[in-house]
Amino acid sequence: MSKFQIYLAGGMQDMSFEESNEWRTYMNNQLEGCRVINPNDFYNMTARMHYSQHEVREFDLYYLKRSDLIIVNFNNPQSIGTAQEIAIAKEYNIPVIGLNESRAELHPWLLDCVNKMFSNRLELVNYVQSFYGFA
Repeated sequence: MSKFQIYLAGGMQDMSFEESNEWRTYMNNQLEGCRVINPNDFYNMTARMHYSQHEVREFDLYYLKRSDLIIVNFNNPQSIGTAQEIAIAKEYNIPVIGLNESRAELHPWLLDCVNKMFSNRLELVNYVQSFYGFA
């Protein structure tokens, strides 16, 4: 049996690499016992390692569609890529757990795709570990 896989979605555009990656590193460190997919480990907005944005999108969606759970950080509620990832996860019946630390107002369609929302990282991690079998 393969390891439980979690995909980390969230804004990256108009952010420094550190801003877009800090929360992902935190999640990866906290969620032991599963495979955590951090898109920044493959492509990021500072190091040009790709031929086109199409390549990046297809690569990210490949991993998203094969994940058991999506954790999305609403650090940039206007992120088109994040909105697409959430919608695709919903279509594939992959649970979406949201993190909205700033308590930003979110579009109702985004909220409709989220199974559970948190404003605190540790509470989110504890929930995922308890409800998805990592505790």
